[in-house]
Amino acid sequence: MGDEFAATFLGKLYAPRLQCLNLSVVGLTEASHDHILSFLGSSRSRSIRILLCNGNRLTNEFANGLLETIRTRNFSLYHIELHGNLLNTVTNEKDVADLTPSSSLGSSHYSLVEERRDSPKKWPECEALLKNLLERNRLYCKWTMSQAFSLLPYARALFLRPMASQDGKTGISSLPVELKVTILNFLVPMLSPGQCHRICQYVSSLLNENVGVADNLPGCRRFDDCTLVAVPKKGGRG
Repeated sequence: MGDEFAATFLGKLYAPRLQCLNLSVVGLTEASHDHILSFLGSSRSRSIRILLCNGNRLTNEFANGLLETIRTRNFSLYHIELHGNLLNTVTNEKDVADLTPSSSLGSSHYSLVEERRDSPKKWPECEALLKNLLERNRLYCKWTMSQAFSLLPYARALFLRPMASQDGKTGISSLPVELKVTILNFLVPMLSPGQCHRICQYVSSLLNENVGVADNLPGCRRFDDCTLVAVPKKGGRG
């Protein structure tokens, strides 16, 4: 397959339910670095939890780029395999100079350039830092999922009209939809406003598609006119 495959495939890949991306033994080289990192740093990779890139020719430059991408732009990936690559190989001459021991300080010391956070790191150091970041992401995913599920009962109750308040004179049901979503967001501080919107949109779609959710809740009837403001349309990428 090679680098041309990676450029075409990753440039067009959008699979909201894909959790494992397997790119092992497909002939990837340093020419694929930017394509992989660009995809992992985009919103299109939000569903990816596992990345397998074993048996390729990815180098130290890729390891450093991956470290920075996960640290700043990817909070959902929590398992990576990079066995059988060239992660101890540095392809950039400037990076080689930065990783070379400083002759004035002796072989046990490295130049001050390496101590900068944006300077290249050798693979053992990258691997240790990467493990910490992946553990961070694993905890984020666990907490986010837990809070999303805990929000569902409240969202269902809030977007259904209780039989006792059908006159519309009082009750939280009379509030604007966007205000209801804002109120719900205070219950789940780990979720962003966008995530909270999507959960409410999901609940709303269940009620509007006649799947019987409201019929299973005693004392409630279907909220047929529920609409959400500033929420991506069904099937969008938001």
